[in-house]
Amino acid sequence: MDNILDCDSEVESPVEPSVDVESVGSLPPTSTVTSVSIGKKLPRSSVWNHFNVKADKNDDGSEVKKPDGYFVIEELPFVKVEKPTFHRWIKMAFGPQFKPPCHSTMRSDVMLSFQEEQSALKDILRSVPGKVCLTSDLWTSNQKLGYMCITAHFIIKDWKLHKRVLSFPVLPAPHTGRAISDAMYANLLSWGICDRIGTITLDNASNNDSDVSQLKDKFFGDATLSRELCHLRCTAHVMNLIVKAGLKHVEVSLNNIRESVKHLKSSQ
Repeated sequence: MDNILDCDSEVESPVEPSVDVESVGSLPPTSTVTSVSIGKKLPRSSVWNHFNVKADKNDDGSEVKKPDGYFVIEELPFVKVEKPTFHRWIKMAFGPQFKPPCHSTMRSDVMLSFQEEQSALKDILRSVPGKVCLTSDLWTSNQKLGYMCITAHFIIKDWKLHKRVLSFPVLPAPHTGRAISDAMYANLLSWGICDRIGTITLDNASNNDSDVSQLKDKFFGDATLSRELCHLRCTAHVMNLIVKAGLKHVEVSLNNIRESVKHLKSSQ
């Protein structure tokens, strides 16, 4: 048949005008490109068969996020990263070429991330135009270990109140005012903000009074006004003490109500 082409004959495909990529980038914002021709894909060289794909890159070239952030947020033990079930999940999420790190590498990555975040936060605290206010609290864990949390509150140029946890150290017993003062001062000294402290908010424990009196000498020296205004009492703790004191006056009535409820429930 005359209208059927021979298999060996060559057919030219229509080719649209090509557009230089560099010239497209130089066009003014109002210009538009109607069509950009894409040439035929060149054959892949066999040389690339001797190279392996990097495990920290996706197919689209974007970086693969390491799972250390997930472990920190969920408070998971690092040894879980070596579990076979986690390996299967991580390969499904990031691709079969991704090799999960061991627990020691995970720990090193977390410590490196901590140092980077700490350095960035130090820069922010140094740039605060005003004072940095602190809150702190103590408690004992189920393992009978004492902890102290120090939180910084500050306003930066965006006029928004920000808060950041500065330190979460273990505080061995006894929790005397001197021990609290020394631990807090050592942690704040490492942040370089001892000369920028505005107020310190603590609960009404007696050891905190001794703690603040020693911190006043280190932070404010002879500045009378700053020494008088620096120590603030935690409002939530004060309200809790007020409620507890009020409940003591109706303790007998409350016990009678509780016993009545128990009797009604047991008789059903």
